[in-house]
Amino acid sequence: MKKYILLILSLLLALCLCAGQAAAEEEESYEDPRKTAVEVTNESREIDGDIAVEGKDTYLTGLLVNEDQGEAIEVTLNGSVTAADETDSLDHQDCTAVSVNAAGEGSEVTAEVNGDITATNVWTDGEKMNLDNGGLSAWAGDGGKTDVTVNGDITADAKLLPEGEDGYTWSAGVGAYTGGTGADVAVTVNGNVTASADCYSVGVNANNEETGTVSVQVNGDVEAGSLGIRAINWNEESKIDIVVDGTVKQSQDGISLEGDCTENITLTVWQAEETTRGNIISVDGEMPADKAAEAEKNIQYIIRTNDRSAGYVTTDAREYRGYQVANEDETVTVQVDVPGGYRLSSIHGGKGTLKKDAHGNWVMQMPRGGGVELSVDFEQKLTLFRWDDTAEIAELKAAAAEGLPAEARALLPEGTAQAPETLTLKMTCPRTYDVHKDMPIYLKASRAWGEGEKATVLLALPAEGKTEWLLLEGVGLANGSIQVMLSPDQIKLLNYQVFLVMIL
Repeated sequence: MKKYILLILSLLLALCLCAGQAAAEEEESYEDPRKTAVEVTNESREIDGDIAVEGKDTYLTGLLVNEDQGEAIEVTLNGSVTAADETDSLDHQDCTAVSVNAAGEGSEVTAEVNGDITATNVWTDGEKMNLDNGGLSAWAGDGGKTDVTVNGDITADAKLLPEGEDGYTWSAGVGAYTGGTGADVAVTVNGNVTASADCYSVGVNANNEETGTVSVQVNGDVEAGSLGIRAINWNEESKIDIVVDGTVKQSQDGISLEGDCTENITLTVWQAEETTRGNIISVDGEMPADKAAEAEKNIQYIIRTNDRSAGYVTTDAREYRGYQVANEDETVTVQVDVPGGYRLSSIHGGKGTLKKDAHGNWVMQMPRGGGVELSVDFEQKLTLFRWDDTAEIAELKAAAAEGLPAEARALLPEGTAQAPETLTLKMTCPRTYDVHKDMPIYLKASRAWGEGEKATVLLALPAEGKTEWLLLEGVGLANGSIQVMLSPDQIKLLNYQVFLVMIL
């Protein structure tokens, strides 16, 4: 639509110029108020290097790609795009960093930008009017297809200077639009999308005017002052599909769903923050509060699993476009595959609360706004085995029966009993290099120890003709056993060794 408006304006200006050409030959010649840094029309092309352009009192575009001849083209930019515009007089001055368009059946554009996209538009002085500003604009019409990938962040900012005076600014991070019938637009942003303006800003702006499909995926956060997402769908044969694998951050009005067929708009996000008034779907546009509440329930929230836990956690959540998703209040069961030699020490759900059901399964209800990230922590099992005495252990036991060796007695607190109970054990730890904190072992003595009762425990480890002595403090547990904590260094020392345990 914006292209058509510009075309009409240009034709009107051309007619005026022709009518007054003879009388104005001596006057200053007309200057076209449009400026484009790089334009690619009806051809494939690869461009290396950044594009940076500045303008004043002009409709400014950094990179413009057009296809309208029914062919398929590919355009790649290996660099960033920066467009910076300013004016003190041009009403509706438009600044767009990247514009990609395909018109007509068979016209297809595949475009890739390997860098950040930035658009800035400023009204500098004088009586303020209106500014239009966009980071990326992707459009397709009448059977055309546009597919744009941005490997970087998109930022759009529009300002009125000085502050406090009248005027209007519009700024959009990503605009994805179709016109006519049977058009398709797909946008993928591997980065964050940010839009800001003194008046009105939208992170992702999607609009199906007639019949077509619009698909936008942002693998990052979306942030804007007015609306994080604005999706407008007019036709029951049209569809809008928006995925944000990140957070749609708090904005003034949240997410706006508009048009006659909002039921054909699918929203999938990892997290959607509430507005200050507590809503996620906007109730200030065409959608009443009850319908907005229903639309919120239809948002699909992505269930993440952090990288460290990804191989051990699965859920029964449904899949959508490669993601595990659930709606608000939907119950999800989480399974944890505990590796051999370990036990589950903790499980977390981000903003989701995990608890065990009656069958011992971990379950979670998807919270309003999402924000679920599953993670698990394991701790290794220190396994103790009863073991036959070695020659060295037999000597230690005999010495302990007659009275502890002087080197062992020197470690004991004064007054400690001198008649120990002895056990011969071997301990294994699967991966000592993974041990970074103290870990418990549990000793079963001939008598039951009371819960909280203190015990003195000596460990004797024969090593290279001498004995390593470890003095540990034990505590009785409710089941009558004794818990002793070992440091990572002690675990490494005892691992796969036969040693004597003396409980005093």
